[in-house]
Amino acid sequence: MRRWWGVWPVFAMYVALLCIVLSITRAADRAVAERYASFSTTVIVSEVAFSILVLGLLLGTNAFVPNRLRLTAGRQTWHQLFVMLVGSLAAERVVRSLINIGSQGGDPPSPRMSFAAADLMRLNSLWEIPLVVSIVLVMAFVVTAEEIFFRGYMQGRLRERLGPAWAVAITSTCFGLGHSVSLEGAGAVVGGVYYGYVTELSGSIRPAILCHLVYNVFWKVLWRVAPHLVVFGSAGELATTVINKLLTSMDIGGVSTNVVWLAVGGTVLAGCIVWLRQTLPRT
Repeated sequence: MRRWWGVWPVFAMYVALLCIVLSITRAADRAVAERYASFSTTVIVSEVAFSILVLGLLLGTNAFVPNRLRLTAGRQTWHQLFVMLVGSLAAERVVRSLINIGSQGGDPPSPRMSFAAADLMRLNSLWEIPLVVSIVLVMAFVVTAEEIFFRGYMQGRLRERLGPAWAVAITSTCFGLGHSVSLEGAGAVVGGVYYGYVTELSGSIRPAILCHLVYNVFWKVLWRVAPHLVVFGSAGELATTVINKLLTSMDIGGVSTNVVWLAVGGTVLAGCIVWLRQTLPRT
């Protein structure tokens, strides 16, 4: 019981962050509803607000200690980092397929349009690529702050008291609840378990930051960039057609299509985890 009592400041900071961000999100909702009626606008406001608050609270409470937050370089090689990133893409496919299967019969979710500030990306194609780059940079800031708090601060503090298994499980659950109490939130728990596992394997949150960013933006950015490949002639047109068909099947395919993607993603994810565990054992 004593070891659980010692982690109350971690949960207190987590609850405080959620309450503040929820208040900011509601205020942003009211501010933009009349002019834009855009959910993605409030999403990016809340995510950036959370990131700024995280960094501010950690700095203000003297908790921003790079070594303790595991911001230092990890044990992984470049080859192992690549496999971690592939595993992140596979985890995204597993989560997205499960969400698509679970949402059959209702309005299917569209991951590319859940991308923060996706409405802005409907602007003229001349501005599309710069917008994609800008949004990726914003997401990189958001993802870094999230990983510093969840895998660096929360998982690190819980690990000191409860051990790595409990730390990963609790942190991932809090990470999912922070997103939403829905299929999307459950998907975030799965992603959180993977980021936590990668952190424990490597001894650093740097790989988790990259995996989280790739998880969030890779397919969405590919979807937006694919139409511009036509400038490379017939080869570019073929690439655009193939990518569009591939991403459409991933995004809005029926149950059978998503079951196939679930099997593929699960197999690749399992293979990555087994290989990483064999080549990069935990210390």
